[in-house]
Amino acid sequence: MKPDINTALMFCAQEIGTLFLPLLEKSYDQSRLGSWAGLMLLSSLQIDGAADNLNKQNKMMLEWLKKNKTSIQSKTLIQKIEECESLKLPDIKISTLDNFNQKLRQIFVEVQEVLEESKDLEYLKESWIILREMHGHRKVSHMLDLLKSDS
Repeated sequence: MKPDINTALMFCAQEIGTLFLPLLEKSYDQSRLGSWAGLMLLSSLQIDGAADNLNKQNKMMLEWLKKNKTSIQSKTLIQKIEECESLKLPDIKISTLDNFNQKLRQIFVEVQEVLEESKDLEYLKESWIILREMHGHRKVSHMLDLLKSDS
């Protein structure tokens, strides 16, 4: 039976820390390798929830955008929101969810700018709550991209 990715990352981080770090002579190199080991360890603890967190973020943003569509005068912005509403994701891979998340974030920021100009405090407060939650989810998951290979 193959270990899951979390276990593999955790073992790899432990091996780096215990076997390879002591072999390096320069403290700079030890520090860099130690940082990578720490990143891998953190990622191993967070990878299971990464897709779920992205899915939750996407749902929160989409609901907020739908709710605020009536407060927007820009037809282009409304069209972007409607495109996202009707979009069916081809799969639930982290990369797909993340690409959709980035698209929603861009629209989210544009709508926020419109609402800031209109001084609509109720919707702005809701957006700050969503941003706070999104920030909490992204503390480690944004570092996972560093661990991906190019192949």
